[in-house]
Amino acid sequence: MRSSGATASTAPSGGGRGRGSAAPSPSSSGGGARGGGPTGQQQPQQGQPQPQATSTASGGAQQQQQAQQQQAARPAVSLLSNAVVNLAALRERDRRRLAQILQVHHTFVTGQGIKALVLDQYLMGPLGYISEVAFLKANGVDKIWHLQQSIDFACSSVLYILRPKVALTKLLIRSLNNVMKTAKNVVCTVCFMPRRTYNCDLILEESGLSKFVSVTELGMDLIPIDDDLLSLELEDDYRECKLEGDRTSLFSVAKAIMKLQQLFGFIPQVKYKGNAAKEVCDMILRMRQELITEEEPLPPITPEIDTLILLDRDVDMVTPVLTTLTYEGFVDELHGIRNGFVELPVEVVSPPSTDKTTPAPPQPPPGTKVRYPLNNNDKLYQEIRNMNFSTVGPILNKKARDIDQYYKERRDNKTLNELRAYVKKIGVTQAEHNALRIYTYLAENILTETKKPLFSQQLTEEQSLIVGNDTENTFLENCIGRQEPLPKILRLLVLQSITLGGFKPKVYEFLKTEIVQTYGFSALYTLENLERLGLIHQQQGSKWPATISTPSVGGLSSVTFNTPSFAPPFMSAPPFATVRKLLRLVVEDVKLNPPSDIAYTFSGYAPVSVRLVEAALRPSGWREIEEALRALPGTQNELQQELQEGVQYEPPSSHSLSVSTPSEQKTRNNIVLVFYIGGLTYPELAALRHVSTSEANQCDIIVATTSLVNGSTLMSSLIERLPASPLATGVSPSSAPVVDDDLICPYSFGGGASASAGIGSTATAAQQPSYPTSPSTSPPLTTSAPGKGRTPPPSSSASSTSPGLSTSSSSSLSTSTSTAASKSSSVPSSSPPPAPTNPFESDSPSYHTSARSSSSSSSSASASSAASTNPFESNTTPTSTNPFDSDSPSTASTAFANLTNAPRAALGMGRTAVANLPNISVTGLFNKLGNKN
Repeated sequence: MRSSGATASTAPSGGGRGRGSAAPSPSSSGGGARGGGPTGQQQPQQGQPQPQATSTASGGAQQQQQAQQQQAARPAVSLLSNAVVNLAALRERDRRRLAQILQVHHTFVTGQGIKALVLDQYLMGPLGYISEVAFLKANGVDKIWHLQQSIDFACSSVLYILRPKVALTKLLIRSLNNVMKTAKNVVCTVCFMPRRTYNCDLILEESGLSKFVSVTELGMDLIPIDDDLLSLELEDDYRECKLEGDRTSLFSVAKAIMKLQQLFGFIPQVKYKGNAAKEVCDMILRMRQELITEEEPLPPITPEIDTLILLDRDVDMVTPVLTTLTYEGFVDELHGIRNGFVELPVEVVSPPSTDKTTPAPPQPPPGTKVRYPLNNNDKLYQEIRNMNFSTVGPILNKKARDIDQYYKERRDNKTLNELRAYVKKIGVTQAEHNALRIYTYLAENILTETKKPLFSQQLTEEQSLIVGNDTENTFLENCIGRQEPLPKILRLLVLQSITLGGFKPKVYEFLKTEIVQTYGFSALYTLENLERLGLIHQQQGSKWPATISTPSVGGLSSVTFNTPSFAPPFMSAPPFATVRKLLRLVVEDVKLNPPSDIAYTFSGYAPVSVRLVEAALRPSGWREIEEALRALPGTQNELQQELQEGVQYEPPSSHSLSVSTPSEQKTRNNIVLVFYIGGLTYPELAALRHVSTSEANQCDIIVATTSLVNGSTLMSSLIERLPASPLATGVSPSSAPVVDDDLICPYSFGGGASASAGIGSTATAAQQPSYPTSPSTSPPLTTSAPGKGRTPPPSSSASSTSPGLSTSSSSSLSTSTSTAASKSSSVPSSSPPPAPTNPFESDSPSYHTSARSSSSSSSSASASSAASTNPFESNTTPTSTNPFDSDSPSTASTAFANLTNAPRAALGMGRTAVANLPNISVTGLFNKLGNKN
């Protein structure tokens, strides 16, 4: 059903072509005028004058308070100021629709009473991009509640916003019954997001409540997460579409693209690869025909997006299961990035103040986790987010030096004007200091993970499989024997099956037996899911089938190696080996800083999907890689969309690149929308950003996806959710409560007394409910201790005390389990794990040769004994061979050795440099300013 806010009557204003195109202010676009710091201060609007220094002591105290607020305040959501098209128009459109729903709902309210807003907890993050506390309060909302909580107070009106899922609709019916028993003549409105469905309407009708409530929808599809990133933020979309045959996510993708076309014009060129991508393309064409036949056609809009590339996740299933090596990808693997936020301890985000002269704001108890935004609003994070982790250290080192140099300048300020100029920047500098400390904390956690022997062994195993070496499954068997999280085991199974063309029957039966004995019989259902999807299959003799037939789920074939009718019935090599050679997936000695190829994201391996995008941007398109496309799953096509009558469109390729006169400007770049159906990984996002910034391509890429995933979340979504042990989830219950503040979303909620305090209240940590973890929750790389991971789903938490299964990260099997004891004869768990053999430690220039060699780890001792140098004491380069202490470009042949064997001091600036940055108090500076006058 079409939303009333789904059409646009006019083209968006201010949608410029260049990166410097103007975007509406946060207050006008719904981009979060709310505060982003943990204390929830309001962020000044754009154009608001900055605090100026005064000559009186009282004025200095007031400006001191403003400077401290400026230090703590940070926009929680991206401002979209560098978007190549006016993405803020999407937020403004959804914001107006939400305001319309609230106004219509409150129109039917008679008399005085509490007006409540009940939200599906999963939608708290997405709704935070278009609304804030002031916005909701201005539209009549008094209280905000969770759908999972019971409403035990009388209300005059209740507005429900939830996703169209059957389980949530049943919770809605239970909540409606409670509300109607508590209060009489209550006005209830149900709003489904992004759209209402027939199943949910039918459940409401069968319950007998449909006559007492009004039902509408909030068509909020694509959410602008960042300047070049859009996401539908769907939950378990890959499982629902591929495994369960539910095409709802494909329809959502098509509707979202149609909304973009209504705002920015019909996209002239469309390319797709994959079966799901073909279905989406067909839906788009049908929706356009329906739009043309309507009574009120759209006005002519000149296309702002030139090319649309639709990619099915099945096209590249190798990239998600590999270990990520980019900074942002590591943060997602270890901490989990959700809706553009990461959960961190409160003492890391907002450390206790050392200034005793001013009272500090109330802080949550230690150990409480708060959310911190990760987007391009922070220039330092924008610089390091897409970098290979081994090259991040020098950037943090340089930033620490700059901040220390600014702090030292306060001694040189003698005149009143110099002091005023210094005080003006102190709030911004202290905010940068706080951000630097947070990013250093994350880098130290990553470094701790990469120093573990198991990480080096896993990296070596993956590299061997990528280049086509058939391993003996020693590492995989050891991981099963150590009871590593099941998603990690599945990642290795899928990687080996795809890269080597399947398992030998005896090997697969042995591995299946090992998995069932370790993780229980429920693992059989999970392995069957992977087999149905074609992610795991067995070899057929010494040949590989040109077409792998998998069961059709809901009429949509999961995986099909599409070949033309004249193709031979069997291929002489695994499909991945053909793709690896034709697309040049393995790059020897790739330069990491600055990157020379997209293969820097995995230090030598280029993602398949990004290689397809690179080929699509060439003048010949995909015609030059037809052989590689035939080896990949799904069909492909390139087509041209008919533009509206009266639209004057000139493609970028027809422009002349030469500039004849100084007054003429360079031609615009080709704007490309790349849409991933089934999930996008952060390394792929980093690689696409590298392609977009490359001068050879002359394009600006906007990336859209159904969700942001990694290997653990993707495999976790395919695990069959039976009453199972915590090993099947890969996460440990978190003992730390989660605090919701204005940094996370604009809603204050809680239970009991905190909820009755109204919309502006802040609940205590004990009253704050923890966020429910979906099956797609990102588990850490290793099984974490309690308090380090994220909360598991209720189905798995109920059996977290299951006897006989150990959730620790110990390398030995639990002797108290009967299953582990029965396996002791087949799994050599008592012997120490083999020494890590890093193929990149070899001096040989060949990637293939180095992957086959087993180099020693003797460089670990020498690297760990390198002396740490304080960056503020000397400008000389340390003698350590660590990439964090060197400014020279790193190559793939040395990056992995430095990454896995680097000492903690290799961060260069690390804890020492950040600890040496003084905490400057502005009190004395303002007093000095007042005394000078």
